[in-house]
Amino acid sequence: DKFPYITDEVVRKEQMSKLVEIWLKMFKLENLKDTNIPNEIKLRVDKNTRVLLDLIQFSIDRGYKPALVILPMSGLLNSFFSEEFIDITLNKMFRAVQTKYKIPCLYYRKHKDYLLDETMYLDGGFRMSSKGSIHFIKMVLHDLNNYGYNLTNTVMSK
Repeated sequence: DKFPYITDEVVRKEQMSKLVEIWLKMFKLENLKDTNIPNEIKLRVDKNTRVLLDLIQFSIDRGYKPALVILPMSGLLNSFFSEEFIDITLNKMFRAVQTKYKIPCLYYRKHKDYLLDETMYLDGGFRMSSKGSIHFIKMVLHDLNNYGYNLTNTVMSK
């Protein structure tokens, strides 16, 4: 890798803490565990869900075959979120897509290959390393092909 993954556990935790701090400021939240989120955020989740559904319909109307893919996160990054918080934000959007459309919905957030292997990331749990990216692309292509897509990546198959 041109950019090696971060091996020091303290630095990984620091990087993920900084990322979470940015999200907290951006969304005006106190933490990512509390399910008592501000109404403004609930409205934003609802709006983003509608936009996502509209984008999927727009794609279908033009003959495309959309898919929804949730990226993996490390166990370290996942530890900043409660499952309840994820359920009323990310999973709410995911369920809306699954309910309305018969498209592939691939949920890798807690994929076992990414939870504990720090070499999959450059920063401790969010930005994938070359190893993590290549593995992820292969998984997504494989899973989408199981849904009847015919996808290949000659660069990845070498």
